[in-house]
Amino acid sequence: MINAFNKYCKDRCVLPKLNNQQQIILYGPINNVYEVDQKYQLINALIQEKTNLLSVFSKNISFNNFNIMLSYSPDDTIISHHLVNRLIDEDFSVSINLNQSTKFNRTLQEINKSNCIILCLSKNYFEDELCEKEAKYAHEIGKSLIPVKVQN
Repeated sequence: MINAFNKYCKDRCVLPKLNNQQQIILYGPINNVYEVDQKYQLINALIQEKTNLLSVFSKNISFNNFNIMLSYSPDDTIISHHLVNRLIDEDFSVSINLNQSTKFNRTLQEINKSNCIILCLSKNYFEDELCEKEAKYAHEIGKSLIPVKVQN
């Protein structure tokens, strides 16, 4: 978040600095400073809301459960793991099947432990029988499914 905000400031020719009281002071053209300040207030509100939601979810979720499970074809491992890393950076707990040859029962357990399933859809995904089974099972038990188109 900090890097994105700094890039946003740079793109608008605004320099953010912290003063001795750890408050952000913005330097630059007044209209741009006003725009960056609004963005900063919005980011703070979103972070606060996310923190509140995470605390609510953490009360309802045991340590062995996940926010998200990723269902992907082994041929799309690299791009799928980039998505996993991004989700982890955003403080989501993510389940992935690192060893695609594990028994399907373990995969079903991971689906059951997850709040939602991200389906990394690609040509490879539709050709993989295990991926099809994962998606069907998750749908049958009423998990939230989030389709994401991936390309290598």
